[in-house]
Amino acid sequence: IHMPKDACRLKLLVTGVKIERLQEITVGDVKKEGVKIEPQAVYDMLSPTAAQAMAQDQIKKFINLWDRINLGRGYGWESNPYVWVVEFQPVTK
Repeated sequence: IHMPKDACRLKLLVTGVKIERLQEITVGDVKKEGVKIEPQAVYDMLSPTAAQAMAQDQIKKFINLWDRINLGRGYGWESNPYVWVVEFQPVTK
């Protein structure tokens, strides 16, 4: 709020906003949150059961990160709070 718009190096356009329960997160959502996940090609080489197990491992990484950040404030994974999902894209000049 104190920076002139001309000095901003990153501009974002909000493309969607919704509210959902935390535990509704998908592997794709986890990737959007910045948690490193395996490339799709790795999943394609696995059996469906192994791919599902790997997907659950990726979600567990997110759960651990979420709890490290939010558990102490009373918003751990198990409490399944409502969260805002804000989607955006960078705006080029």
